Amino acid sequence: QVRDTTSVGEKNGYASYASAFDSVSDRILWNRYSKQPETITDLSNASVKTWTGGLKKLGYYEDSAITYGNGVYQRLSQLNNLISAG
Repeated sequence: QVRDTTSVGEKNGYASYASAFDSVSDRILWNRYSKQPETITDLSNASVKTWTGGLKKLGYYEDSAITYGNGVYQRLSQLNNLISAG
């Protein structure tokens, strides 16, 4: 079964994305596909960076942990604001 993705191709054996936003969006699609939780209850910067650091160790992404962690934190903050605004 093929899953939806926001990847624009492959680079060095990893998915490549046009932006950090697309990379985070792809992670959400992967969570849905693999039936992983889509919700992170602790949106603190430290918690998100711990979570993305674990993904880095698993080889999920190629970018630096700092850049990817910041992108995830920004995206989750945007989503949280949209949800809160209802």
